[in-house]
Amino acid sequence: MRTISGSYAGGLIRFNGADRVTVNGNFSSAGNYLTFSNTAASGTTAVFLVSSLGPGNGATNNTIKNCNISNGFITSASYGISVGGATVGSTGDDNDNLTIQNNVITKSYHGCTYTPVLPG
Repeated sequence: MRTISGSYAGGLIRFNGADRVTVNGNFSSAGNYLTFSNTAASGTTAVFLVSSLGPGNGATNNTIKNCNISNGFITSASYGISVGGATVGSTGDDNDNLTIQNNVITKSYHGCTYTPVLPG
């Protein structure tokens, strides 16, 4: 087991327009051996923030799988994985082809949210 942790009122691990990133917590092709924890006790927080840099500049073809994901507190402002804009819970364009698979998300009000920009 390995743990990556920190205390940050925002997205602890940020994919800001990043493409083709894979985070896989498997060891020898099995299990969830990698834990990510944002220990911040207040603010609007996420463990992972997948964010767009604007129209046509989203984070694309990324994967988060087989991980343990834990936030520091449970209120409506805590997210395991937030997909959208530059700040946690905001809207963002073109975050396409994201795979979120076989994760265990704990101590978070929102497990995984996607907040796209709606046409119109």
